[in-house]
Amino acid sequence: MDLRASSEMIALQAFRSKNGLNLIKHLYSRRVLDGAQISKLILFPSMPATFNLAQDESNADPGASIPTDGVQLTTLSKQFLKHLERYLGGCGHLDCDLYNDLVSSSRRAIAKQDIAFRARQFVYHMTGSNFLSSSKTSMEASTLVVH
Repeated sequence: MDLRASSEMIALQAFRSKNGLNLIKHLYSRRVLDGAQISKLILFPSMPATFNLAQDESNADPGASIPTDGVQLTTLSKQFLKHLERYLGGCGHLDCDLYNDLVSSSRRAIAKQDIAFRARQFVYHMTGSNFLSSSKTSMEASTLVVH
């Protein structure tokens, strides 16, 4: 009896079974499909209304309104998330002179056709992987730096 053929048959039967299909579905479900998929995963830590951010007054712009308490910072994080969702929902590279000079027109054209391009780039730069984690159901932004 050929053990190699037997092992191959067992593997083939496993993939044909319901468990094998579930494994394949799980592996492919980690792909980034669009910006909405990523937006649902992003969480900002909540801050109590009594939270106070110490700030260095010497660096503050006299006319600027800098959020310093939990309510203002929570509002800022919601606004940031709204803009991030809009960005992730777009296609291709940003249309600005800086990026036009850095990315060739042929690569820009290819990326423009990809609805998951920005979301995939975001996940890659945040995690170092092209795929979503199989064990996490969220991506938490642990710090929000305000300049």
